[in-house]
Amino acid sequence: MSLVSDPCEAPEDTEQDVLISGAVIQGKYLVHRVIGRGGMCIVGSATHIGLDYLVALKVLRRSLSLNPEAVLRFMREARSAARLKSEHAAHVFDVSVLDTGEPFMVMEHLEGQDLGAALASRGPFCTVEAVECILQACEAIGEAHASGIVHRDLKPANLFLTLRADGEPQVKVLDFGIATAVSGLDREPEAELPLTRGSTTFGTPPYMAPEQLCDPRDVDERSDIYALGVTLYELISGRVPFEGQSGAEVYGAALTQRPVPLNELDPRVPVALAAVVARCLAWRRMDRYANVSDLVAALIPFGPVRAEQYAQRVARIIDCRRPPLTGEPRVDPGAATLNGGSTSAPRANPAGDKANPPGRKRARRASDRRRPRKPGVGSVLA
Repeated sequence: MSLVSDPCEAPEDTEQDVLISGAVIQGKYLVHRVIGRGGMCIVGSATHIGLDYLVALKVLRRSLSLNPEAVLRFMREARSAARLKSEHAAHVFDVSVLDTGEPFMVMEHLEGQDLGAALASRGPFCTVEAVECILQACEAIGEAHASGIVHRDLKPANLFLTLRADGEPQVKVLDFGIATAVSGLDREPEAELPLTRGSTTFGTPPYMAPEQLCDPRDVDERSDIYALGVTLYELISGRVPFEGQSGAEVYGAALTQRPVPLNELDPRVPVALAAVVARCLAWRRMDRYANVSDLVAALIPFGPVRAEQYAQRVARIIDCRRPPLTGEPRVDPGAATLNGGSTSAPRANPAGDKANPPGRKRARRASDRRRPRKPGVGSVLA
């Protein structure tokens, strides 16, 4: 069993900032300030001078710019994110290299906070809010899976809560830095690069599926579904199902313990929702939901009134991203729309009622058209 850490992480934040306020990068990006620092990267806000709009510049740390593995991981993130068109994925517009040698990417500028920070500042989310966060994330993850990409590091810190133009909360999926291509047709050169070095692997232990803890390459879309289940569990309860500082500790806990059902931690949580989360957390991947469409369909009765629209939209996104079968017309991407609606209460069945939720058959029929064996808020969150 390997410990889970980041071999590219910079031990201390002692190096001089490469993003200096007032600097102009490549003649078109006016830097304002640093807005975030991570183990690998520094993020700053800037204005595109010619077009006069805000962007985010994500720059690989100078101490890592000579590390081939770090550079290739950085490029993998940019290319994976650039392939996704979902409004729930953080968009990447460009990638280049600073005059001093550090690679950087130009991303959409987001204002808000990640769900991990929101959870720390305000405590657990109500059921409807938590479910809608996951439903929104599933749109981006469903598109990624249909494109042959598995994220492998889904967690609250990589789900960013911002606002739409109309003021409605919106979740965006961040950080495809350790994403991998699992489809032979969609495999990119980066997918063949080593994701381990020495005794370390990539990921965040409490959110990693058992198979991923054993082998970071042994993943498919059900590994992401496990992570989404852990994230939903944490958003509702304020804790993760299995604690541990290392992959070995988490693996051991998952092997010898069962997660406490959500409805036992909080009696207000419907038994049926607790069962949905428990299925996401199944030890054997074959016992989890087979794909994001099935997970979204199962979450419909516990989300906002417009939850069924998420299921329909996820199904359309997946159908549009996959090559059509012979003689099967491609769905028009322009047909996908979302209408606003009240999110004041979930449309859940009574606790313990496990009848099929409304819309499940329709969502399943759409997902059934997918090629077999190919990998694939409205309420104010204050």
